[in-house]
Parts: sequence; C-alpha cells; structure tokens
Amino acid sequence: PVTIGLITVKPSFKEIEFIWQQNVKSNMGLALLYLNRYAEAEHNFEKAFQISNSIGNNSGMGFALANKVVCLRHRFPDSTFADVLKKALTLVEYDSDINLRTRVLQELAKEYFMHGPKDSLQAILPRIETAVNFVTNKTSKVKLLFLLAQFNRETNRQKSMELFDLALALSDSILLDPKGQ
Repeated sequence: PVTIGLITVKPSFKEIEFIWQQNVKSNMGLALLYLNRYAEAEHNFEKAFQISNSIGNNSGMGFALANKVVCLRHRFPDSTFADVLKKALTLVEYDSDINLRTRVLQELAKEYFMHGPKDSLQAILPRIETAVNFVTNKTSKVKLLFLLAQFNRETNRQKSMELFDLALALSDSILLDPKGQ
C-alpha cells in the first residue's frame, strides 16, 4: 500500500501484474546480458522499458535504459549513447535506490570516458565519488573505486593513485574478512 497524505492507496491487480511483468523482463535481460547474448537482452530491456513507461515507473525506465546501453555498447562499440544515459539519469535522479543512481552515473562516465569531452567526464566524477560513500557492498565499492581511478588517470594522476590505493586496501580487507562484505 502507498500512503498519500492520510489516504492509503492499494495498488490495483493490474498495476501489480505490470510491475511483475516489468521485473521478469528486466531479470531475463540481466541473465542474457551476463551470458553475452546482447541482442536478446536488449529486446528484454526494451520490453521492460515499455511496461515501466506504461505505469509511469521512472526507476524501471531508468534501469532498463542503462542496461540497454550496456547491450548496445557491446554490439556497436564505436557508437555514442550519452543522450540515452542522460535521459536515464533524469529518470532516476531522485530515486531512493543509490545503487540504481550509481549504475546510471557509472555508465554515463564510461560513455564520456570513451567518446565524450573530458570536461563532461570531470563533471560526472564528483557525483560518483559521493555515491561511493553510500555503497554498502564492499565488492561493488572496490569495482567503483577502480573505475574512478581509471577515469581519473589522464586528468588527475595523483587522485587516480589515491583511489587505486583505496580500492586495493578495501580489496585486501575483503580477502582478510570475506564475511564482512
């Protein structure tokens, strides 16, 4: 149930069914993405986007767009998808799911790193650095820190080394205490 003011609104059966369909399509898309079946994964993310759009679910649309870009990037590596990712970021900008926001920011940073002007990348990096502080999973944090170190390599070597050292230290702590993830 969703509370609006003092009124509690229960989602209709139709809304629940649509959310379930959207989740199924997104999960199938992710599974296919991990199997490197990019065209099929992209098709599922497109369906998930359409379903999310039909019920006005910004989080679902943002998630689908970001993952669709990952598929497209594998299929057409020389193409730019910054516009799609900027749209995704607009959709998830105020989402409570920090992992979703970080994922979209990360993909946008990759896009700028590969194709965009360096100032665009520099504008997005502080937002990812802020997001890192809120990522609770240590393994995800390590990956993000390594990525940030790579992004900063050309423009700020000192910061790149600091981020790399942080990532290594955190990685070592995971190895010493695997349950602490």
